[in-house]
Amino acid sequence: MDEFKQFILGISPQFSLTSLEQLRKITVLKKHKAKDNLYKFGEIPSKFYILISGIAKSYTILDNGNQYINRLHHKGEVMGPLTALIENSGANFGTECITDCDLLECTYQDFIHLSESDLNCGILHRKYLEILYVSYTQRIKEFLSLTGVERYLKLRGRIPGIDTLVNQKLIASHLAITPIQLSRIRNKLKPKV
Repeated sequence: MDEFKQFILGISPQFSLTSLEQLRKITVLKKHKAKDNLYKFGEIPSKFYILISGIAKSYTILDNGNQYINRLHHKGEVMGPLTALIENSGANFGTECITDCDLLECTYQDFIHLSESDLNCGILHRKYLEILYVSYTQRIKEFLSLTGVERYLKLRGRIPGIDTLVNQKLIASHLAITPIQLSRIRNKLKPKV
């Protein structure tokens, strides 16, 4: 089974093959290199992406000019500034490939049009919005209730091999800790010999 079909059926198991073919018609496989920007901060987007392989980051520029990593994306995630897509406004974060990435690209308005005319796509849209909502509320809860060590362990569970794929500064920013704190956490978690 191809990865696109597997991704869709993972969200909506009763998705029909007819609807899958309709969805395939509005998506394009794109290859991006590390450091390619998918969205720039403030840019008005028109597309969203499904990450097939690689790692990407969504980031915000803080008032002091520093970059804060909102999310580290990995295989099987949908990426896009949803608020900006809905409102046709400037994105409040940017998205950049950290590694080389294979992505399925889809124009948001094409997907909305298909969602309104195809019941399976409408259900897929609703189900993914539910997944997204749960994910964001869990992330907020994690920041309010977990220690830096616990957030780091959850990240390693979510993205196996993250330490070899992403530099320490980006991981630390995503965890809202300093690189020095992350180094101490890693040392603390190393097995004692």
